[in-house]
Amino acid sequence: MNWFFEENNRRSKKNGKIRVLRQLGDWYVSVDNIGQTSPYLRAMWSEAFKKLKKLNPARVQKVLMLGLGAGGEIKTIYKNFPESSLTVVEYDPEMIRLAEELNLHRPYPLPSIILGDAAQIVPTLEETFDLIIYDLFLGAAASPLITEKSFMKSLHERLNLNGSLLVNAYKNVAYLDPPVPYFEHEKKWVFRQNTLGLFSKPKKII
Repeated sequence: MNWFFEENNRRSKKNGKIRVLRQLGDWYVSVDNIGQTSPYLRAMWSEAFKKLKKLNPARVQKVLMLGLGAGGEIKTIYKNFPESSLTVVEYDPEMIRLAEELNLHRPYPLPSIILGDAAQIVPTLEETFDLIIYDLFLGAAASPLITEKSFMKSLHERLNLNGSLLVNAYKNVAYLDPPVPYFEHEKKWVFRQNTLGLFSKPKKII
């Protein structure tokens, strides 16, 4: 294994070609030239978690992450929320295998990973969470699943009273509109190429 440069691409029935690159000790995983794991994304989520803790200082013990992204952000989540347990939903088994091979979560444990489509899995979950991270992509585009009212309602139902929802909309700002009616507080911002939204304090929906 070369610490300076290593490339090991693979094929996925779900995502097509997955590019796996290691350069100067950092791993880069991408699909259709869209990053799934990289130092850029680590910095993006680190900033998002800082904003979350400032806007909503409630204790985060249970986290649901939609989209594994080869496991690059598992360590970032545990570092920011050391008391938390993490559940991940991922529809591509190749991404799960990749996360298990790269071990980017170390020294933290590999979380509970549920293989399946978030649209079908989330409504069946019995647990509620302090934080839900929506980071779903279809190839090079952010998934429009969050625009479906039934799915947005499922996300809302899975959040605790003081919980928060973090959404990576990438370049589609319209994907940050559907959560607005469900939360008392919202914050939107741009991190270089990505537009993100933070929504907290779920409203009581009748």
